[in-house]
Amino acid sequence: MKLIKTLEVILVLVTSLINIAMAGNETIMKVVDEWLKTKNLNEYGDEQGMMYMGGTPLFNEMTGESKDRLEYLIEKFPNKPWEQMTGKK
Repeated sequence: MKLIKTLEVILVLVTSLINIAMAGNETIMKVVDEWLKTKNLNEYGDEQGMMYMGGTPLFNEMTGESKDRLEYLIEKFPNKPWEQMTGKK
């Protein structure tokens, strides 16, 4: 019975941490999207009107793997230039 209660507490804590991380990503993505807009780039950091095989660069048809858009943009722009908009380095 104690084990079940302990697992329930752990589940609540993990769920809370996931929610906090997701809220943080939403905030980061707002800054990233604003930076992309100021640079006149599409949502993937490319020139407007860029066409992608499969409709998105986030999905690799060869491997079947998908990437998160923030992960993709960080790989594309490793210096995270959008952080300059917030004064963060």
